Amino acid sequence: LLKDVLLKSATGQSMTVEDVYERFTVDTPYLLKHVQIALIELETEGRVSISPPAAQRPKRLGKVTLAKDKLVTFSR
Repeated sequence: LLKDVLLKSATGQSMTVEDVYERFTVDTPYLLKHVQIALIELETEGRVSISPPAAQRPKRLGKVTLAKDKLVTFSR
């Protein structure tokens, strides 16, 4: 699963959504939108923190958005 790959690869690191995509999905079938969905799920589960948090980000069609310039911090 993409979420597991991201958690294992980026433990304890902070980087933008775009950096996560570029560093951990090279030569995989995953697109930026897959990474964004996985990160939003991880944020909901409390396994990563994103700045700004979901409550402060815009929603589109009732779902929280995640721009590629937002900062993601992976828990240790």
